[in-house]
Amino acid sequence: MPFKTEDVLFYVIMAGIWIVVSLGTIIFVGSSLWATILIGSYVYAKIGLVGVIVGVILFPAFYALTPWYAGFVDGYWTPLLVGYFPLLMMFALYVLATAFNGAANVIVNLLRKPKGPSAEPRK
Repeated sequence: MPFKTEDVLFYVIMAGIWIVVSLGTIIFVGSSLWATILIGSYVYAKIGLVGVIVGVILFPAFYALTPWYAGFVDGYWTPLLVGYFPLLMMFALYVLATAFNGAANVIVNLLRKPKGPSAEPRK
């Protein structure tokens, strides 16, 4: 059974969406790990190993606010940029993937031939 043009086009577009989202996820995970290391090293330099352990286990919300503290108090903005920029990037990739999916559905629906009594020409 041969493939229909609209089905092939739809799957090609969906594969492109999958690649975009996968690359975004890899970048998000990598930069999140990098931000965790930066935050941990900052807390370790300020308070020590006990501060890192207490921050991660007992007060993770305060540990998540550490990049803001480092930026405003010490001017060390790198953990904030590395830690929170991926959230903006993932939102942008989500919007892009949603737009691609909508475009794929529109293209496929335009390529499909209508079926039923309304598809017959009037006499």
